[in-house]
Amino acid sequence: MTDAPVAFPAMDLLAQMKPGDSIDMPHISQEEIEEIECLMLEHTTLGEQVVEPATPTQNHFAPGMYVREMFIPAGSMLVGKAHVHEHLNILLSGSMYVRMEDKLHYFKAPCIFKSGVGTKKIGYHPEDTRFATVHVNEDDETDITILEARYALSSEKVEACRKRLMERRTQEVE
Repeated sequence: MTDAPVAFPAMDLLAQMKPGDSIDMPHISQEEIEEIECLMLEHTTLGEQVVEPATPTQNHFAPGMYVREMFIPAGSMLVGKAHVHEHLNILLSGSMYVRMEDKLHYFKAPCIFKSGVGTKKIGYHPEDTRFATVHVNEDDETDITILEARYALSSEKVEACRKRLMERRTQEVE
């Protein structure tokens, strides 16, 4: 006797979405999103790779502009940082399902979309993805630590999760 495959109805819904589609989703609070982010930092979900926020990035500068580009491997889930300012997102290659506010969107490259102030995005990347955020940089700052502090809203809860995880990893190495 063989076991029947486990049904995951949400995957059927995702498979029906076309680029540019969005569907309404139940509201989840900022605290609930932060809890999801903490769980993702500590565990792998559904056998898929979880990308930590330390994903290597490329930083690009032009007069008055800062662009942060990252590569996200296929099968990854990621919770992005909320930003202080409205900004543009550019999906350079690949595709992603992203929850912003109370909607689930499906984007396929090439694509540009906007994120509002304080929006935390939860993304699933079914294929290798290159993604960039575009920010105004009036003083042409190039110090990444300063830029991250300037543009990203921090979460005490998520930072505490990261600290605990790093302490645990340090103890495992010792």
